[in-house]
Amino acid sequence: MSSSSRSAKPRPPVILAFGGALVRFDWQGDRWAHVVRFDGGLGRGTAGWHSFEGPHPGGDVRWPASPVFAELHTHPIAGGIAVMGLGLAGRSHFSASVAADPAAPGSIRFDIAARIQEPPDWLGSTYRSDGPAATILRVEPLPLAVPPLPRTVEWSYRIGPHGIEPLTGARLGA
Repeated sequence: MSSSSRSAKPRPPVILAFGGALVRFDWQGDRWAHVVRFDGGLGRGTAGWHSFEGPHPGGDVRWPASPVFAELHTHPIAGGIAVMGLGLAGRSHFSASVAADPAAPGSIRFDIAARIQEPPDWLGSTYRSDGPAATILRVEPLPLAVPPLPRTVEWSYRIGPHGIEPLTGARLGA
């Protein structure tokens, strides 16, 4: 056994569950990945949305397919718990809040922020559905004129029983 595998601290999953919705965060390599599930599936025959981790298909690790979360913390909020995520890739820093969406009962709201130091090749959140008709879906911040730098880019979306919906500052990507 290598010294790195002996010193690796086990990280139990972090679970946020309410009203038929569940988000499970699992440690994968150097970051937390997550899956969102609902009682009865997500419609269209799928059962869950898995965050797509690692480099964006262009391959540049400075611009990951989904925000990098190297740290997770739970915080009490009115009526429940929120999961806060923090991490970085390249020179960009990511933060997120994940909690029940009070505007859409049974849905989960993701509020993401990225502090960028250079123009991004890609920025957003990427998910893969499971089930018979697996799909890749990307949520991107609305187009932005990058300068001045550094700057903070924010986007929000909800995942509910019927899929992923962009909210403030976001759109569904190709």
